[in-house]
Amino acid sequence: MAAGKTDFSDLYAAAYVVKAGEGHLLYNDAAQTEVKSRLFPNGRTTRTHNHLAFEALFLIPLTFLPYPAALITWLILNLALLVLAMHFIERHFPRLRATLGVPLLLPCLGFYPIGQTFFEGQDSIVILILYAAAFMLFKSNKPFLAGIALAFAIFKFHLVLPTILLLLVYRERKAVLGFLSAASMLVGLSVLVVGFSGMVQFANNLIGSNSALTDSTNRARFALNPTAYSNIRGLVYWALGQQTPDSILLIIVASASVALLIVSGLLYNRVPPDLRFPFIIVVTMLVSFHLYYHDVSMLLISMFAAAEAALAGRCSRKLLTISFAVLMLSPLYPLSYLYNLASLMTIPIAAVGFCLATGLRDSPTTQQAAPAVAGA
Repeated sequence: MAAGKTDFSDLYAAAYVVKAGEGHLLYNDAAQTEVKSRLFPNGRTTRTHNHLAFEALFLIPLTFLPYPAALITWLILNLALLVLAMHFIERHFPRLRATLGVPLLLPCLGFYPIGQTFFEGQDSIVILILYAAAFMLFKSNKPFLAGIALAFAIFKFHLVLPTILLLLVYRERKAVLGFLSAASMLVGLSVLVVGFSGMVQFANNLIGSNSALTDSTNRARFALNPTAYSNIRGLVYWALGQQTPDSILLIIVASASVALLIVSGLLYNRVPPDLRFPFIIVVTMLVSFHLYYHDVSMLLISMFAAAEAALAGRCSRKLLTISFAVLMLSPLYPLSYLYNLASLMTIPIAAVGFCLATGLRDSPTTQQAAPAVAGA
């Protein structure tokens, strides 16, 4: 980590470029390689930055520290935010909290994607916290503020735009309005940082990175490996990638993703209102452009919600037990990478979504039973 061989080195280098007043070079391969070679002589230099520029702007304070100190500060900050978020979110899962007998932070720390986020210095916990904030704001009947919270996750837009689309379908217009108002400012801020030419280069990089993912050189340049994704795209590339052209693979992935979004939209009246946002999170993950294991951190909200519903007798305990046994068994994750089976983790993730989609509506009977369950 200290040598710059993990993902935080990419974030640090991006912020360093912006601090130097060279934001227009943020998405330039040669410029990024030169900066990384200087900052991390023994690190990696092949990855091109692929997040919206406002994230790098927010990370500039870390570049005033030497890299090892910045890395430690980043890890401590992420841990503090995770502790704070779980402290506030667990009051929405009283049955689960009472059944476990320990703070929900502990299963978080035992969840492999959280651990990988720390070891890579990734920003996935920031996404988790923003989604947790949106979840709590929806619970507090503050959809506009929930939309604003989601807007700050747009630096990884593939992990938030499907959420906004489904919120629109589910008639959460205030949330969508909050998102659009904040996201427009953040995108505008990104344009100010890199300029119009920089945004064009960003768009070209995205198109290039997603049009030839069977090419190993292209995969290395953008740090993208479809068969390591735990989503629809990962399953398709794992099953068909060896013998199918990129264009056909993209058509299959796009068709399957659109089909899932349509089905999810049609389930508006079927999914219980209190389980809709956790269900939307699962669908967002399944249709995202790419989903590495650290990105799966956001699934914790859906897992907690499904477990809470199962304890109230509102969804299948057997299916959730099997899914959780797989998702919480840490050795499976590195083994799946080793044997190129990471995309199969899509199945237990989808099972969590299925449980949420088929959950029963909360009834006065189950609400009254909560104290008894907690006592048990």
